[in-house]
Amino acid sequence: MNKLRIFLLGILAGISIAFGGAAYIACSYYNNRILGSILFSVGLLLVCGFSFKLYTGQIGKIFDNKKNFLLDLLVMYLGNFVGALVVGLLASLINPNDTFADLVLSVGKSKILDFDGGTIKWYQLLIQSFFCGMLVYFAVEIYNKGKDVVTKVLGLILCVAAFVVSGYAHCVANMYYLGASRLIITNFGNSILSIFIATVGNSIGAIIINLLIRFGMGVKKNEVL
Repeated sequence: MNKLRIFLLGILAGISIAFGGAAYIACSYYNNRILGSILFSVGLLLVCGFSFKLYTGQIGKIFDNKKNFLLDLLVMYLGNFVGALVVGLLASLINPNDTFADLVLSVGKSKILDFDGGTIKWYQLLIQSFFCGMLVYFAVEIYNKGKDVVTKVLGLILCVAAFVVSGYAHCVANMYYLGASRLIITNFGNSILSIFIATVGNSIGAIIINLLIRFGMGVKKNEVL
């Protein structure tokens, strides 16, 4: 696929995940994190439904593709970053009140490392993103391989809700949160490092699940669930 198309589809994927993050924050404002975790899945549903290019939905199959897939991953990742961050920065301009803005800032701080304004240790962020990578892989594959619409949609929603309500870290969602809280501007270095660690964790989690399924179930290359 043309790299420009991949980049544009990556932007759309980032925008989609950002909308999921926005829904989660709005529900948290009304003290309903459970509903927020469910509505967050709108992002991945849009990605899967329209075949947008989401890094965390693709990285798990890195060993199932040719070497040029690495460049595709990089291009879609940059697109994800642009889409999620721009929506986040725009969202920071429309906070309805100070209480909502404080909530957004609190969520943002929970996504960056504790050595410079954040609240999470590096290994905690890595483990959180590791688990998230596993569940995102399951969510995408259930949608792709499900036998019927109910299995596809409900399976995806439950996997996404599980990682969101558990507080696991999704690198693209974090791009939105750090944009919406403006920490990407006020604490740029820590924000970028934190996104990198979340990306590593997401990647390892997805790849491990892919390999475990392939070898554990004796599934051939490109046939992994």
